Parts: sequence; structure tokens; C-alpha cells
Amino acid sequence: MDLKDQQLERYGWNDFFAAHFGEFAAQGHVAGRIALEYNQFCRVYTARGEMLAEIAGRLRRRAESRADLPAVGDWVALRLVESGNKAVIHAVLPRSSKFMRKTKGVKTEEQVVGANIDTLFLVTSLNQDFNPRRIERYLTVAWESGASPVILLTKTDLCDDVETKIKEAEEVAPGRRFTRSARFMVRGVREAKGLRPSINIFSQARLSRWSGRRAWANRP
Repeated sequence: MDLKDQQLERYGWNDFFAAHFGEFAAQGHVAGRIALEYNQFCRVYTARGEMLAEIAGRLRRRAESRADLPAVGDWVALRLVESGNKAVIHAVLPRSSKFMRKTKGVKTEEQVVGANIDTLFLVTSLNQDFNPRRIERYLTVAWESGASPVILLTKTDLCDDVETKIKEAEEVAPGRRFTRSARFMVRGVREAKGLRPSINIFSQARLSRWSGRRAWANRP
């Protein structure tokens, strides 16, 4: 593994993406991962640092739907612009996983909200907001995406019967991994990450909120 690949590892680069990038590397492209999406432009992380990238006109024209365009979490092939810290996105590498949602308009089509996520945290509190059926629905979305779900049960300090709630969750999620915490941001994520070494971790307090936002996170 060369130095550039080692630098990309912190963003989730692995053998899967390296294998699909070979043809683009031979053409002089560099690899980058989409961190933010701004319609015409994307904020991209590369081995050379963070830069602003524009989607190539040819890539837009060849896209049959929005799902064919770069989304947050995607690995892309970039051509660097000589002047300034900018680049042009010429291709999207195959995805290891993807979270989809329907978009409304003249015609209904699917949009990739997040891509290449290994582990998805489904976070729910054990107070009056606890709902096993909602967990079941979110698990279905996670499984269909290709990511591995981990259920985080928070606010244990506000629950009088934690074990009963865990059993209720286990009934709709047999074999899933659980972790619990009274302080999610301090202990919950760290405890959950210890369950399985993973590079690409996606965490949001509510999947319903996530479905309207675009964000991915890496925690080496």
C-alpha cells in the first residue's frame, strides 16, 4: 500500500475501492470521497486534502437518474484543476452499500442519501419515546442498504426497567447487537464501536431525521 492509499484509509478507503479505481488511476485521475453535496459542486476529501469539485457535464448527461450522480459517502474519480484547489468529478466508483429514498417531482425516482457505510447506529431512547416497531422499520432500511445495524439504547438513567425494554427490542431484532448508555455522546458510540472494528460509521439520533439530511462520518 502506497502513501496515498494510507492517507485515504482515514476516510474509508479499502481494497474494494482500490480494485475498482485501477482503470481511473491509469488515466491520471485521483480518488476522493464526497463529504458534502451542493447541487453543482461537492466538497471532497482526497490524499492531497479537502477540495471543491464540480460534476463533469458528461457524467451528468449520462446519468439515467439522480442515483447515478455522486452522493455523500461516494468514492469518485477526480481530475485535478491546475489553478486552485479544485477538481472535476468524472466517475462514481461502485458502492458497497447505499441508503435510498424516493424523491417527489414530475416523476418519482430514487436518490442516494448516503453511500459506502459499513455500520449504521439506530439510536432510540428508553423514555416514553421508545417504540419497538419503529426500530423494526429502521432495521429493514438498514438491512436493505447493505450496512450492518447496531442498536443504541440511550437514556437508561430515565428508564425504570431497562432489561424489559431490551427484551422488547430483541423481539423485533433477533440476533442484532445492542449497546446501552445514559450518555450517548460520551460513552455510547465508543462502546458500540468496540463491537466490531469498522471504518465507515454512520450515526444519527433518528433515522427519520437522517432521511432528510446528508451526512457521513468516519472514526478511525
